[in-house]
Amino acid sequence: MRRFRLIPLAIALGATVLEISMAGAQGVAASGSISGSTSSVPAGRESGVAADTCQMFFVDHGDAPEGFPAYPFLSTAHFPSCPSAGAPGTQENECGTASSTPPATTGHVVHIVGFDVGMPFWLGCGAHPSQGDAGDGESAAKTSAGSATSACAPIAVDCFETGPAGMSFGQDECLGDSDAGIVGPIELASCGSASLRFRATVCPALSLTAYVNVLVDWNQDGDWNDNVACGSTQPCAREWAVKNVPVTLLPGCSENFTPAFRIGPRQGPAWMRVTLNANPVPDDFPWAGSLGTVNGDFSGGETEDYLVTVGPATVDAGAAPSARLWLGAHPNPFREVSAIRYGLSRAGRVRIEVLDVSGRRVRALVSDVQGGGDHAVTWDGTDDSGAPAPAGLYVVRLEAEQRTLTRRLLLAR
Repeated sequence: MRRFRLIPLAIALGATVLEISMAGAQGVAASGSISGSTSSVPAGRESGVAADTCQMFFVDHGDAPEGFPAYPFLSTAHFPSCPSAGAPGTQENECGTASSTPPATTGHVVHIVGFDVGMPFWLGCGAHPSQGDAGDGESAAKTSAGSATSACAPIAVDCFETGPAGMSFGQDECLGDSDAGIVGPIELASCGSASLRFRATVCPALSLTAYVNVLVDWNQDGDWNDNVACGSTQPCAREWAVKNVPVTLLPGCSENFTPAFRIGPRQGPAWMRVTLNANPVPDDFPWAGSLGTVNGDFSGGETEDYLVTVGPATVDAGAAPSARLWLGAHPNPFREVSAIRYGLSRAGRVRIEVLDVSGRRVRALVSDVQGGGDHAVTWDGTDDSGAPAPAGLYVVRLEAEQRTLTRRLLLAR
């Protein structure tokens, strides 16, 4: 959810004053340094058209339930949303090592976006935010238990998400909203694996690196601090499913994918939080939100919360070994990032690597046990050390189901 106001073209940043054109093609990179350059007004934003969002300022909060039931069988949820302090959740590790620090008093998450504090980018690809979300009144999260008013503050919610047993939750973005990062309902297979597809918008005419985090309440206890087991032979299902993974966001609206993650064993509803941020989040993020940061908020980005469904495990119905094994890449050629998409006919060990034309490994993308079905991972044109790979022809190699598939991929700098 967002609140917007216009800010001046010249913005004081420390002792420096930046002269920003209408294109707003100068910003703060993920490291905090100034990147990009000013340019003329981009197409579609000429004088007289809607106010340039690159000059806007907005505040965003997360919207998961806090202080009231998130599921019919739970008395109180402890997701960090409301400005007032809440009771701590718990940390239960059935497998692996803890992904977060032990929970304390529940905090909240706040994003501040504008050239004076961070790069203007957000989740979703709706209409101009100045036209769509202006006047939201972002004094707090918009979470509520079936009410038109937030449980955190006396502000109106934007939509309602239908939950189990007739429960209804007032929120900001709901699945399928024009300004939502997630396009449609999410159904996951118990103890399988998934890659989350999300949309994002970068306002200036340049690409930038952001960090994506995904939290999912696999054991349905009202917090995001746990690890749950799917069995002794499968990887651990972490509620911090995607932790501080860098993604390259293209100018304007783009579709992106997270790395594959393990789904928990318990079937039914689960609350999921997706956060896109200019910097890595701290280890207290699942329970403290943005309070663990220096200023108590995130500079840039946005957080969205959704109710997802975990269903029965996918069962191989006896398809031929190669019936659904496939590999593709788009865009190809690419300059910033390419989505490597692939399908598996059954669960098993998967390995995906990017090789140069001599057969030398450039980047390892996947090495995991994954369930049958369609998956995706992205390559941002860097090698295993994080250094940019030179322009040229590369080979994506998929090893799965005792077979090897390859696709050529052209990186154009």
